[in-house]
Amino acid sequence: QKRFSTNGPEHIKSDNSLWKIPIQICNSDSPQKCVQTVLLEEASQTVTIPEAAWTKINCGAVGFYRVKYNKTDLANIDVEKLMVRDRLQLQSDCFALCKAGYNPITDYFELLNSYKNESDFSVMTNVLSNLGDISLMARNLPESVQNNMKGWKCQLLSNLKNKLGWDGKDSDTHSDKLM
Repeated sequence: QKRFSTNGPEHIKSDNSLWKIPIQICNSDSPQKCVQTVLLEEASQTVTIPEAAWTKINCGAVGFYRVKYNKTDLANIDVEKLMVRDRLQLQSDCFALCKAGYNPITDYFELLNSYKNESDFSVMTNVLSNLGDISLMARNLPESVQNNMKGWKCQLLSNLKNKLGWDGKDSDTHSDKLM
């Protein structure tokens, strides 16, 4: 465990605080149910987890902490199989870590490619807010870069637009109507 700062790791003063952190784990074999709970009591702790194609930490998004995955583990998570709150938390953690300088922002873009079929209002509201923040940060980049980013965003949102259309339908869920 390491302290997280939205201002980045260089703004953390020497802090040896330790928390008891309950960690819930789900995986590819059980993507919507906790398969293991561990209590992290030390700065570092080795845990044997059930073997699976991928593992997600903070199952159910019940813990008040950020999870930093390596690039390969993050790419392996099948986002579409996760609960809504896990989909929300996964991309939120990734963005917060990128924004604070712990990871490159390209990690967030790569993760969002897994959200091309996302249609939940809470998840997409957060994704769009994060993309708005990125657009503000990118406003001083060359116009060609900004145009490429706009095209990428349109591609990311095309499935959602195609699913919802412009006119409401009787079969629309509450989340669909909010979108």
